[in-house]
Amino acid sequence: MAINLNGGSGAPGSDGADGKTILNGNSAPSTSVGVDGDFYINTSSQEIYGPKSASAWGSPTDIVGADGSAGQDGITTIDYKGVYVSTSAYVPGNFVVHSAQTYIATASSTNSTPPSSSWDSFPFVTGGSGDVATDAIWNLKGDLAVGTGSDTASRLSAAPDGKVLMTASAEATGLTWSTPASGGNTTSTNAYASRPAAATNGNLFLPNNGYYLERDTGAAWAPWGPLYPLTTPVDGDFAWINQGGATVTTTNGGIYLLAPATAGVSMRIRKKTAPATPYSIIAMILPVYGRTGGSNNPLAGLTWRQSSDGKLVRYGFYQSAAGQIRVQHGKFTSATAISANYVDEIYAAQSFSPLWLKITDNGTNRLIFTGRDGQNWIQIDSQGRTDFMTADEVGWFVEAGGATYDAGATLISWKETS
Repeated sequence: MAINLNGGSGAPGSDGADGKTILNGNSAPSTSVGVDGDFYINTSSQEIYGPKSASAWGSPTDIVGADGSAGQDGITTIDYKGVYVSTSAYVPGNFVVHSAQTYIATASSTNSTPPSSSWDSFPFVTGGSGDVATDAIWNLKGDLAVGTGSDTASRLSAAPDGKVLMTASAEATGLTWSTPASGGNTTSTNAYASRPAAATNGNLFLPNNGYYLERDTGAAWAPWGPLYPLTTPVDGDFAWINQGGATVTTTNGGIYLLAPATAGVSMRIRKKTAPATPYSIIAMILPVYGRTGGSNNPLAGLTWRQSSDGKLVRYGFYQSAAGQIRVQHGKFTSATAISANYVDEIYAAQSFSPLWLKITDNGTNRLIFTGRDGQNWIQIDSQGRTDFMTADEVGWFVEAGGATYDAGATLISWKETS
């Protein structure tokens, strides 16, 4: 017979005691907060109360300790003192070299040889003794320290007077002292009368008012040329009048204007605002003329223009059907209509390569000049500055002069003077 030894479930036990709690708030706790045995933290005053007893909190205890003592001042300045000397006085921030190692002083000290509690080691790349003034790497005045590889260096001895430093991959330092190449290597410019004395073979002189480049032979200046001081024209300074099919290009320097074949008068003009009087315009133009191809003749030159109504006065040179070089100074009611000529006559003294032209408005008269070198001028004509029109614009132009052949010209130089 089986017997069950397990009894039935017993009655529930009594509740255990309540657990204790850590409470918190930003002010002192009232007596209604918490129960006996609890703790309370005042987060504003950083104080702790408890354990609560007999429904009272009692006096709080600080949970933050008193301020610690002031720390030692940090180092704000590092001052290199060279090789360590035992009899010298050092202060924090001094750093020295001792036994091929650098140290920085952390406390005032005398007779405290590093390493010690007054010194911290300080990583620093040194060579020789570490003192530049006494380093054993130096032998002569002018010696150089030269890198020879990663974190390595060597001395490059000073050179005799007159030598120059040049790269030399075969040398351990990658450098060598060498005798400079013979001959001059300077180019100067000034007024022709102010050129320097000839002294060094190969030097060059470019006069700003002369006709040729000069090369120093070591004893005298030898001229090469002729050449001309020029002022680069800026195409962006100009605007079109009567462009039609005309084009300009600056690809090869200067400004090349191509005027398409057109019967009758038809100036293709590039104009700009005139300078304040008195002024002069000096221009160098290289014309490229084809055959006549009509009753008119190709022409290039300079112009004054009155912007209010388009009247203009032009000055230039052309080659007639008879092969004559003629100068024309004329007045026009527009770029395509002539009024009359002041001058239209043979002028054998001028040629087309190059064409040097000068116009001047001195505040009283308009004057035209011709020249051959850009420096010396002969006046051709003069008219009152208000005759026919009062110019407020200046410019340059090309006219094909016929319906069969184009004409062109390159403005090489444009100089405005006052």
